[in-house]
Amino acid sequence: MRLRTAFGALLALVAAATPAAADNVWVDALSDRWHAVSTTDPITDAPVFAAYVVTAAVNDHAVGADLARVELTCRGGKARLTFEWNFKAAGPANLAVDYRFDGRAGRTVKARYVNRMLEETTAVADIRQFLADAAQSEGLLVRVNSDTYGISTATFHTRAGADMAKRFAAACPAAAG
Repeated sequence: MRLRTAFGALLALVAAATPAAADNVWVDALSDRWHAVSTTDPITDAPVFAAYVVTAAVNDHAVGADLARVELTCRGGKARLTFEWNFKAAGPANLAVDYRFDGRAGRTVKARYVNRMLEETTAVADIRQFLADAAQSEGLLVRVNSDTYGISTATFHTRAGADMAKRFAAACPAAAG
């Protein structure tokens, strides 16, 4: 439920900041491409750019599927790579997120534990590598292993990765390299 609430909150933020953009922001969130949102923070007036992709996700300790989201955000020139699950997926100990873009080598990101459903990194090297891989691929597999919650996986369709990486580099040049 938290992921759906976050989607609604971001939609409300974008709608308030840029009414014309609200019509196309979260439409087809489960489509096969990266989505991009450019807006201005309503408190600081700082530019904010976010690119995200959403898909169904599974956990080997649960029945059925739910949602997962990967998001790159640039706020005030600082980049963040976020992995979010709509269910409990990770514990605070030894947190690592594994991912692999099709046709590319698999990678591991030492993520910061935010809560059981959200992990993130602000490591510039990890974000640069993620962008480089995303620019050359149309599929992404993400996995989180947890002693408590099992193995959570999500397979994303990531068309328009080259366009997303180019737009992110323009919005966040320090992180893009």
